[in-house]
Amino acid sequence: MRFRRYREVILFVKFVEFVAVFYFAQMSFVGLLFAVQALAGIRQPCSLTAELRTSQMSS
Repeated sequence: MRFRRYREVILFVKFVEFVAVFYFAQMSFVGLLFAVQALAGIRQPCSLTAELRTSQMSS
């Protein structure tokens, strides 16, 4: 029973993460790439933060 609730929490966190990424995607095209990466399950935090900084500087 606890494991099932744990899985529901993970799914909820994933959903919230996708919504946040999708909201950011409305502001920049790089965010759209983030959303695609998140959907594919690709995790690249180093390049992700680097692209985030460059996109924030340009805007």
